[in-house]
Amino acid sequence: RTLCGIRPVAPGHREVVIAPQPGILKSIKAEYPHHLGTIKLNLKKDSGKMTGTITIPEGIKASLNTDEGRINLSSGENRVSFDIIN
Repeated sequence: RTLCGIRPVAPGHREVVIAPQPGILKSIKAEYPHHLGTIKLNLKKDSGKMTGTITIPEGIKASLNTDEGRINLSSGENRVSFDIIN
């Protein structure tokens, strides 16, 4: 939960904010169980940029917090690319 930065922000976990904190890791591949399905992260870090996919189950409102701002995510697989300072 900490490494992936998945945090519920609404009752029943109906809304989550994702703010990955990879630190020195070069990739994050994780699954976060949720009563509506599984949130999946598959991200790689290279030269200060994170790229990859985040999968959100139907019925969950989700957003990705990055150093550049907030990105709204939709249900299903989301392709993401963003700068990361750490």
